[in-house]
Amino acid sequence: MSAVRIATAKGRNISAETIKRVLRKADYNRTPARKIPHENLSYHEKKIAFAEKHTSEPEDFWNNDIFRDKRKFNVFGNDSRSYAWAEA
Repeated sequence: MSAVRIATAKGRNISAETIKRVLRKADYNRTPARKIPHENLSYHEKKIAFAEKHTSEPEDFWNNDIFRDKRKFNVFGNDSRSYAWAEA
């Protein structure tokens, strides 16, 4: 949880710097958050089922334009690194 979220969750007007200072005094350190996959088991199973269903398709099917789209979409927020407060 970020310092800004902590400040707003308490419903009080506390600066993020004050929250950070208190957390550091309490022996908490800011560390990069663990990356967790956004792909759940059912999504993975659907991908496998699609591939198995279309294994006999000709090569033209796999070269279709639907698979050539290389645009990037941020579905799960921005690309910046996330941090969490962990006890030292």
